[in-house]
Amino acid sequence: MKTKELVRKVKANDDEAFKEILKQYRPMIYSFIQANRLEHGDYSVNKEDLFQEGAIALHQACLLYDENDEASFHTFAHIVVQRRIKRIFMQQYRRYKHEFYSIDAVKDGMTYNNVASKRTDDNPKLAYQRKENYALIRRYFDSLSKDEKNIVILRKSNYSYKDISEKLNMSTKTIDNKIQKIRRQFKKMKNLEDSE
Repeated sequence: MKTKELVRKVKANDDEAFKEILKQYRPMIYSFIQANRLEHGDYSVNKEDLFQEGAIALHQACLLYDENDEASFHTFAHIVVQRRIKRIFMQQYRRYKHEFYSIDAVKDGMTYNNVASKRTDDNPKLAYQRKENYALIRRYFDSLSKDEKNIVILRKSNYSYKDISEKLNMSTKTIDNKIQKIRRQFKKMKNLEDSE
């Protein structure tokens, strides 16, 4: 059966027709997953979850495709699926960057001491990037005063401003000021590293 006929059937809620289209486009979806993994790195995005996202995008492409358009269904599906998979990689990358550089959030037990050993899935590019990021954080952390180091350690251990204040015998305003200073210093240092 031709693809256009299958697309028409998918629009009429024919699940078997979609299974046939998915079978035809399976290699394309996996090629996009692999290409984005190589381009952006692996930020612990599950391959099967990505395939499901690609399948959802393919189904949407079937529903949205207009036969009167100049583009073929293959071209249209290619664009829709590729965009969705790329968007997921970028969302994961932004989430990873936020978790990595945030003073306030620790996910999956990520700390200054174990960030270098975080899973890289044998991706040399990602392993190198994480090693560089770890070195940047270590240099920055080592440059902090004793009080600033204690604040970072306690904040990373999910202590509230009030708890840190009591533990270090400082006002919450002082704690907040020091955290804001740490963030600004780190941002400057990061911008300097990026410009080199």
